[in-house]
Amino acid sequence: MRNQLAAYSALLTFIIALGLLALSGSVLLAATPLLLCLLAADLFRQPTRISVSRDLSASRVGPSTAVEVTVTVVNEGGALREVILTDRVPPGLTVVDGRPTALVTLRPGAQFSFSYSISGDRGSFEFDLVLVEVAGDFPLRKRRHGFSIPQELVTLPDHRALSRIPIAPRRTLVYAGSLPARRGGEGTEFFDVRLHAGQGEPRRINWRLSARRPGELYVNEFQEERVADIGIILDARLRAYPSTVAQPLFEYAANAAASLADVLLDQGNRVGFLAYGISIDWTAPGFGKVQKQRILTRIARVSPGESSVFFKLDEIPDRLLPGGSQLILVSPLTPDDAAPIIRLTALRYAVLVVSPDPISYQAAVAGMACRIARAERLVLIHRLKHAGIPVVDWDTRFPFETAVSGAIGQIQSAWRRRSR
Repeated sequence: MRNQLAAYSALLTFIIALGLLALSGSVLLAATPLLLCLLAADLFRQPTRISVSRDLSASRVGPSTAVEVTVTVVNEGGALREVILTDRVPPGLTVVDGRPTALVTLRPGAQFSFSYSISGDRGSFEFDLVLVEVAGDFPLRKRRHGFSIPQELVTLPDHRALSRIPIAPRRTLVYAGSLPARRGGEGTEFFDVRLHAGQGEPRRINWRLSARRPGELYVNEFQEERVADIGIILDARLRAYPSTVAQPLFEYAANAAASLADVLLDQGNRVGFLAYGISIDWTAPGFGKVQKQRILTRIARVSPGESSVFFKLDEIPDRLLPGGSQLILVSPLTPDDAAPIIRLTALRYAVLVVSPDPISYQAAVAGMACRIARAERLVLIHRLKHAGIPVVDWDTRFPFETAVSGAIGQIQSAWRRRSR
């Protein structure tokens, strides 16, 4: 109502000025009712004392999961004849039930709550203002108040469970896990035989070999299984995603990164996450369910962007993880990405590339342009494979787990060639 009050004040000023210029008492008299209305609105104005709060049924949810929002207002002053409450819903969220507004009359000390439900896709959504408009006995006494209540709702990526993803880091940690450590010890796969040193379980004695060598006793050794340091890199450079399908294709990449984090953390590995785009957003490696929620929340907040500094993959930090660790890059790939990816292998990282195919996703691309783009991509992928880097070429028309299952053979073959 501030605009309405300003309009009345401007009208009153105009009438008085006109009366003075015209030296007309009748014109000045015509301004009297308007002047009395403004004085009454000011004299009878009472302070509005209310408190407002907002409660979310959950702060982190899966995609398209409904969240109930409850807004509560408490009248700490005099009676309020008409109160309009409006909660501003962040862009990107959809109201699926109820309404984010309410009209109510509040007696002194009264409390009122209303609820509505929202849902949205992957992302981070910031709630802030709750608008309260209070009307009084005079129209000009209506007041609007804005209550800032900052809250965040995170919708996690739509990740699907993978049965496994073959990785082969050059270096493992001391903790027991599921990755072959290429050394003898506790495990399930046969590794080697050694002379009995006076210690060891009798069930490990190799009786056949010992029988052929009288006076010597041999025992079997098994390959130790450990966990590893793993870094997941999500390419968030806008240039890597064709403009016609940028957001949908990036959603596929983000969901794939979330699926990888899920399965690798469930296997007991220490996993870190890097979003590479507008800046370098690094989540330090960690274990367990807390780390999983930390990484999924970080992925939910990532959006593609552009930076002159991180225009190419050359600026990926050289020492994200100790040498010999596993790096998994999730990227549609651009023609100049091969050299910086191969450079990571020279730093003794074991590199795996997961690449959502932008060519197959762009149904509108056809003819010569499609064939040229397809040829460029095949040359790039062949160059990476020739350097010993396995690539999961993911046609996003099919589920991610199908692409991984179909690529397990070539991934394992690449790891075996590297170990020769």
